[in-house]
Amino acid sequence: MGFAVRKAPSAVLRNRVRRLMRESWRQGRHALAAACAAHDIRMTCVFLYDFRRAGQAPSFADVDERMRCLLHTIEESIVKA
Repeated sequence: MGFAVRKAPSAVLRNRVRRLMRESWRQGRHALAAACAAHDIRMTCVFLYDFRRAGQAPSFADVDERMRCLLHTIEESIVKA
């Protein structure tokens, strides 16, 4: 897994958002890992947070909601395939 933050106003903020994304991934990865294992799929992902589109520093709840939505979408596409 890769986590990247683009155009953050400061390194402190960039690292904070990256930590939030890692923690959200850690908490939500199990369902996706199970779907990949069931279909014998190996996957590498890179998650990118772009401050130009977001405009402000996110809270953990914002990051977690977006991450869970992404993971659910990926999981559904694996199950349908």
